[in-house]
Amino acid sequence: MYFLKAKLRRLGRKAGPTRAFQDELFLRLVPKPVVSYRQHAFRFAAVGMASLLVVFGTGTSVYAYDSPDVSDGHPLYPIKQGIERIEERFAANSEQRAEFHARMMGRRMAEAERLDGAKEQITRILESAAAELDLSVDELKGDLRDPEKRKKLLDQLSETNERYAEVLSRVPKGKHRPLPPPEKMRMRVQQMRHAVGRDPAIGGDERPPKSTNRLIPNP
Repeated sequence: MYFLKAKLRRLGRKAGPTRAFQDELFLRLVPKPVVSYRQHAFRFAAVGMASLLVVFGTGTSVYAYDSPDVSDGHPLYPIKQGIERIEERFAANSEQRAEFHARMMGRRMAEAERLDGAKEQITRILESAAAELDLSVDELKGDLRDPEKRKKLLDQLSETNERYAEVLSRVPKGKHRPLPPPEKMRMRVQQMRHAVGRDPAIGGDERPPKSTNRLIPNP
């Protein structure tokens, strides 16, 4: 299930029009001499930021966003999700998106840690946390060239995955539908570490010598 959630979000991102298409369409549709596209884009971004500030301006919204007690099933949870979706729209490159998804996994775990393992919504929260890990690792394959930043994010994901494993251990077996195993998620992070070390395109300087002892088994 969590793989499906991650794939749907990736497909949604890819299905949207490219920036070049949007630029060309805007130039064709908007008559001259109106404001330039850069001015329009800046105005649009300013409106989006202003909307975010308006949403954050209410005490209820601030509480909904900040509190881990506001989780799946809570009346204020749609507000929290709406603010997070606005945040995601402002993540403009692979580095920012990787950081965003890693942070979202931490937020989901903070919510899950407050719940009784027998509650139904903990399943959906843990699935969302696993999907965020998957999306963050995917973004780390992009144009993030700072090895320290990449290592920090991988360490953060590893630590959050341990929290995931601890919460999952409190979920009664057979009580809910099967959840992503933390071992599989841990392997995902380890494979990314391995790729960083051996692939110059991802950030490694050179490939290590071949070894007969595989540290990472085949998935």
